[in-house]
Amino acid sequence: MIKISARRMYGFEKIKIKDTEVVVSDKERTLVDMLYFSGPVGGLKRASDILKEQAKDREIDVSKLIDYAVGFPNVSSRKRIGFAIIFLVAEALNFSATNSFNTRQFTEPASKRGSLVKGWRNL
Repeated sequence: MIKISARRMYGFEKIKIKDTEVVVSDKERTLVDMLYFSGPVGGLKRASDILKEQAKDREIDVSKLIDYAVGFPNVSSRKRIGFAIIFLVAEALNFSATNSFNTRQFTEPASKRGSLVKGWRNL
């Protein structure tokens, strides 16, 4: 039997299986746990790949995942989740950034001075 800390008791929902009510974790909570207990799915690389698949298929609520990660007491798991989310967002933005040349203008509307940031194609 595994004892779960009261601080980790969130992200659960009740579902009915046949005539029995069962408590299960929602998708986002399952992903947080998977990054914490990554052994059963094949390690951190596989856990990150599963998170990536779920996010790309829009199967999860990313803001809920972030909320759950913030509340998770294990710091290294929070860092893993944060890194994975940043990677997903950067990957999505980079895809759209490579399709057009964008000039980021902060001070002067007509300014095109500065050095090109090649990865983002911005000045």
